[in-house]
Amino acid sequence: MNNLLFPIRTKYKKQHKRNYKLPKEPKLNFGEIGIYTLEPFWFTSKQIEACRKTILKYTKRTGKIFIKIFPDQPITKRTEDSRMGTGKGSVDHWVSLINKGKMLFELKDIPLTIAKQALKQVMFKLPVKTKIYEKNRYSTISKT
Repeated sequence: MNNLLFPIRTKYKKQHKRNYKLPKEPKLNFGEIGIYTLEPFWFTSKQIEACRKTILKYTKRTGKIFIKIFPDQPITKRTEDSRMGTGKGSVDHWVSLINKGKMLFELKDIPLTIAKQALKQVMFKLPVKTKIYEKNRYSTISKT
């Protein structure tokens, strides 16, 4: 992998699949504007990297970007020709389990119009419905 969005060391290479937690209300911790999900899904490390590059492109590397998720769940895959009983396959990729209402990215020290434009472009890259959340008020922009 060329990006570093996977754990360096884990206690066990392979894990069981986890369940989603109960939904939370969106909350900004570090930034002034952010994007959150409206439904649960698996966010792969490639999707995180694509969203990060899109934000950097539209903000022209000004301000701060906070990535609030990290892919720590390994997804294994067996070879196509393997028969039953050969055990669990090797780790194929890493995902982050995202539940409804989870804040994905936060932006700080970026003009509001540019930040909204960048987050709109990120919304197109995601396979689920998302919404932009501003500090002290909800935004009407959503992906349908």
